[in-house]
Amino acid sequence: MVAFSGIMDEAAASEVPRISIEQAKQIHDNPEVVFIDVRSAKSWWRSATKITHAVRENPSAVQQWASKYTKDQTLIFYCA
Repeated sequence: MVAFSGIMDEAAASEVPRISIEQAKQIHDNPEVVFIDVRSAKSWWRSATKITHAVRENPSAVQQWASKYTKDQTLIFYCA
């Protein structure tokens, strides 16, 4: 499981694995992969662009929702 505080310094950000849009498209339909949108609720609601079947979670409340996901799942966090 991956957890974060919502604020990363430059060094921590460089250690976060990233995937390309093409890689994301390739794994999108895999039931073991969960796309998690971590934008603010206001930004999320106002956005016309969302990943199909993505789940919006509050990055400030990781303790409340982290247990919903199993260790076998791959979590992809995004905020764009």
